Amino acid sequence: MRSVTAAATLLAAICAAALAPAASPAAAAERATAEDAGRASQADQRPPNIIVINTDDQRRTINRRAMPQTRRLVARPGTRFKESFVTTPVCCPSRATLLTGQYAHNHGTTSNHKGYERLIDKENVLPVWLQQAGYRTAHVGKFLNGFVAAVPTPTFVPPGWDRWFTQLPPRTYYDYDVAVDGGEAHFGNSKREHLTRVLNRQAVSLVKEMAATPQPFYIQLDHFAPHQEWNVATTPGRCAGYARPAHEQRNLFRRDRPAKAPSFNERNVSDKPSFVQSRPRFSSHRKRNVRRAQLCALASLRTVDSGVRKIVEALDDAGKLGRTAILVTSDNGILYGEHRVPRAKGLPYEEAIRVPLVVKVPKRFRDGKQQVAKSSLPVANIDLVPTILELADADPCRAPGDCRVLDGRSLVPLLSGKTTHWPADRAIVIEYSLPGAPSQYGTCEYSGIRVPGASYIHHSRAAPQGEICEPIDETEVYDLAADPFQLENRFPPAGPEDQALASALAARHAVIRDCRGIAGRDAEPPGPTRLCE
Repeated sequence: MRSVTAAATLLAAICAAALAPAASPAAAAERATAEDAGRASQADQRPPNIIVINTDDQRRTINRRAMPQTRRLVARPGTRFKESFVTTPVCCPSRATLLTGQYAHNHGTTSNHKGYERLIDKENVLPVWLQQAGYRTAHVGKFLNGFVAAVPTPTFVPPGWDRWFTQLPPRTYYDYDVAVDGGEAHFGNSKREHLTRVLNRQAVSLVKEMAATPQPFYIQLDHFAPHQEWNVATTPGRCAGYARPAHEQRNLFRRDRPAKAPSFNERNVSDKPSFVQSRPRFSSHRKRNVRRAQLCALASLRTVDSGVRKIVEALDDAGKLGRTAILVTSDNGILYGEHRVPRAKGLPYEEAIRVPLVVKVPKRFRDGKQQVAKSSLPVANIDLVPTILELADADPCRAPGDCRVLDGRSLVPLLSGKTTHWPADRAIVIEYSLPGAPSQYGTCEYSGIRVPGASYIHHSRAAPQGEICEPIDETEVYDLAADPFQLENRFPPAGPEDQALASALAARHAVIRDCRGIAGRDAEPPGPTRLCE
């Protein structure tokens, strides 16, 4: 009886369908378009892919001649942050901040000395958090200093990375080894295997591979360029011992003359700390070497720029460009002759702490608004992790109750002009501490703040002759609005205005020098530690 009833019901349905008027082609097309739009809307709501391109020792601007494609494809359609800083202007602490979203005084890596070994809670880092949010992750290029010495084998893959293509020391642009997903490979025996070109090819290959699946991906491309080579003996030619451009770029900018700031080979450094005062003025030979180092570094960025173009093209070919956030920055700046420092980072001067930062995100993160072309609000590398986590809808937690407290703020609201939550007078902690090793930069320990228009640094240990660090008590205060090149240290104060400036900055520094977390987002930490600004 049940089968007869079912047959009758089926027959009635067939007859009704046959007698119903046929749907018009226009209606069918409209229905299909609506279905496609619904699927596209669902796809737009999926977490975006995220690519971070991080250079090494790049000055504050994305030079229009060295990196035209980066300017055209990322900076122009994205947001350029004009006041972007790193909180510790040395490779390893800065890269540790990119893993943790914390100041060095919170993540533990305060210098390059034993860098990765000193990183606190190595399993509770950005790539782990992104994996837990459903991302595939990949690291390409240079990792933290001291990594190989701190892990069981050189090919060890640290927590959080699904794919691992990381250069092993000693770091050179040719004739180098790479750890590849738990194994090891050798590159650099031909001109085509210049390090930057190989890293670009690997990044593009990973984009194509990961874009073929619906799972979102995070790729962190940590370039070695424009850092100088480690092994001078293997680098003949005009860029020996400096950043080595790819073969086809070897003569790029050769005849240029870089602009010299008034602080270049500074004539009077009697107002500077003792470890700067001890530096002699440059000879003509030293001036030529500094100029060559700067031009070689600039030329080496052209291949980085080519890689940005190829990554963007690969995303576009895969139909993922509109769903991918791209961030381009550097781990620190570098001095080229300012204040008699021939080539160095680590020092708390503007040339070392200021870095380029451009961010391009999918439209939906701008609430339908035009992306802000430029921002002059003070931002720092502590803000990159909060930004990435907001884009990915992820938390800084390895497990429930096991979370890092982030010291930075998300940049996402700034991309569409929402600035009410951002302190325009924000103070950013600038710090460095070298434990038990000869100083490469003269200073061994300092802490201070950078605020809009001024900076304050207190040096507590130094080694003027590059020997073991000794206690000192020396301070630098600069009115950057009146003295952007930091030619006149306002400490000790010469008058009431200088006294007022130094006192205000010192008091503000005392409040946040050991800060942790953000007011309004994080609970007040116990003990003397204060919330960050």
